[in-house]
Amino acid sequence: MKEARDRLGASSSRFGTTRINKEQIHRLREAEYTAYQRYHIALEVLLNQVMGANALVDELREDVREVIAPNLHEGDDGIDESIIRLSYGTDLEICEPGTRVEILTRIRNWADDANHSQQIFWLNDAAGTGKSTVATTIAKEWQGQGRLGGRFFFNPNVALDQDIRRFCRIVAYDIASNHPQLAPSINSILIASPEDTMDFAMQFVRLILDPLQSLSSTTTAAECRTQRTADGAKDQALADQ
Repeated sequence: MKEARDRLGASSSRFGTTRINKEQIHRLREAEYTAYQRYHIALEVLLNQVMGANALVDELREDVREVIAPNLHEGDDGIDESIIRLSYGTDLEICEPGTRVEILTRIRNWADDANHSQQIFWLNDAAGTGKSTVATTIAKEWQGQGRLGGRFFFNPNVALDQDIRRFCRIVAYDIASNHPQLAPSINSILIASPEDTMDFAMQFVRLILDPLQSLSSTTTAAECRTQRTADGAKDQALADQ
């Protein structure tokens, strides 16, 4: 036992002893409280900054909503704006300068000839050959020139794009956006006539053909409209139309 106590005493002597009085404990507690208060204030500031950033994002989103879809009545048709942008091809790439020159020139010459016997330019090729890129290039070019009527890019990965009931309405939104003078008449039809009450032919006449024909003769002569049928469209009725 004595040897054990001696060994224990020898081991314990290696560790120093710390004496903390009540005043030191009080100071440590004060330091801990101060650190907690600083942490709490910093966290509150951070949360306020995050909330402010969220509010700014909401404001920016509303500004974008007003710019890209001024005539989109959200809820009337349940069409999401992200789907609208996909249908308009706004997120697609355009041709690099100096590429696809021949086909772009052919399309431009066709568009400039108001008396051309062919009123539809049919761009047909295998999947993945760049038809969407060419169509996007021309659409953006015409839009900048004030010549674009409306556009619709069929996307085989978007179910909405395969629904024939949506085609005319989405094109009509674009026409109203590109030609604000047509917006009141188009919007009144969109609101008063749900898609289920009009077949495709009636929608095409009332939402696309009639508004474009109501433009002045000079504007109509220069008016162009681009549409691209997607590869592998699911709705055969859409392809037939």
